[in-house]
Amino acid sequence: MRRALLAAVGVAALVLPSLPAFADAPPQATALCADAPRGCAIRVADRAREGATVSVTVQGRPQTRVRVVAYQAIADGAELRELVPLGDGVELLTSYAGVANVDLTIPAVAGQRSSGWALISVEGVTGTDVSRTVGTFVPFGARIPTVLGDGYGDAKPVGELLDLHVVGTIAGTRYAVEIQDDDGRWSDLTAGDGYVQSAPDEAATITYALPRGLTATPKKLRLRNISDSATETVWLAVPSADGEPAARDARFVPPPVGDALDGTATSGGHPTEAVQRVATGIAVGSVAFVGIA
Repeated sequence: MRRALLAAVGVAALVLPSLPAFADAPPQATALCADAPRGCAIRVADRAREGATVSVTVQGRPQTRVRVVAYQAIADGAELRELVPLGDGVELLTSYAGVANVDLTIPAVAGQRSSGWALISVEGVTGTDVSRTVGTFVPFGARIPTVLGDGYGDAKPVGELLDLHVVGTIAGTRYAVEIQDDDGRWSDLTAGDGYVQSAPDEAATITYALPRGLTATPKKLRLRNISDSATETVWLAVPSADGEPAARDARFVPPPVGDALDGTATSGGHPTEAVQRVATGIAVGSVAFVGIA
């Protein structure tokens, strides 16, 4: 009987899916959210970009010192792989009303492609589990976007306009799709001016075409940021008559933040919608907070 029970337990352990591992809450998140009279939250008034400053409102326990940090969301398709701190952040002390407004400067990104999102949270976030911290994801643009694809695999049709989708761009940036010849020289394939105006979390389209007459051997293509020619993404393409259609990579969609942390005051909805709502709320709320601090 005992052997049967042990065997049953062993089988159940193999059959049952493993439970997800949750990271401990960052100490500063716990400090900010404990005994917060109106809940804790970190809100951002607008989309963010590298090399720029964003306005952040922090709400939580009165007279609590925390450091606000931006984390770049590194994704593989739709999956969040890593949260990389961008700079040292900025330290603040909440008022007697439990509120503080600060300007957070985000430094230049070193080599990483933007997934279109960054997490604004407190210092000490580790791993990719954001359910036990306080903060918000904001649309984030950088010089190097993420290439989602042009609707074809390695084999691409010649003489046709191809729509290359990218995400994580900075509005107003100009890009070029280029091809390398056998002598190592690069030439422009872009159709149109190459400017993008999309929000960082939206797919921008850069149109290009492979010229006819190319040999059906792998060619190096690259996406070059005209505003900063040192940044580029390189891939291989094989010119063909019809090409091989393939789905573009999925975009990363941020998970909820703080849904497993006691005390968080969440606004719900898609992060972009939350940013739009907060853009007005921060300005109005700041006036009210001054009067009761």
